Amino acid sequence: MSRELIPVSAVASPFSLRRADYMVPAGLTVSEIIEVIQPDPLLREHGVVFIGETMIARDWWGHVRPKPGHIISLRLLPGGAGGWRIAAMVAIAVAAVVVSAVCKRMDVIGQFG
Repeated sequence: MSRELIPVSAVASPFSLRRADYMVPAGLTVSEIIEVIQPDPLLREHGVVFIGETMIARDWWGHVRPKPGHIISLRLLPGGAGGWRIAAMVAIAVAAVVVSAVCKRMDVIGQFG
């Protein structure tokens, strides 16, 4: 039985700027997705998660199950970091990923690159 997959764009370590793309099975909660991407429970404690452009509050991570077709962005942050400045930076990064994906589908980059 094949399952649908959901794309996740993640910086899985607060000590790295390297972004990696993952595909996870549909039906997992946000918490389960984070566990797949970052198995270290100490590093999972600090993070920001967006589904599309909507930030998901940590209290909801165990309840929210992203649907196929949505893009998930995950950024694990160093302890103590937080606030709206970081959330805004993540939102800008999410927007850049979405614009890049849309342009790629429209082959805009190929025409101008």
